[in-house]
Amino acid sequence: MAGREIIFKIASNTYSQKTDENGVVHFNLEGFAFGKYLVQYSFSGDYDYAPCMATSEVEVTSEIPYGYGYWVRYKNMYELNLASLA
Repeated sequence: MAGREIIFKIASNTYSQKTDENGVVHFNLEGFAFGKYLVQYSFSGDYDYAPCMATSEVEVTSEIPYGYGYWVRYKNMYELNLASLA
């Protein structure tokens, strides 16, 4: 699903972001205070894919200095070696 627009609603704000070449959306929570947020995300659908919407709770617990971080897909969590990641 590359290049599809995903709409996010967090608190009273709405954001949009396009999926990358792998169909993944990268969304920066910079500027959000620490705490829990209810995030609604949706795709309006197109010729190839049906519309969909879901809600998740996200918790901002710390800042990642200098913009560095680690991204791990859910299916790879079972193969994750935390010692090498640290």
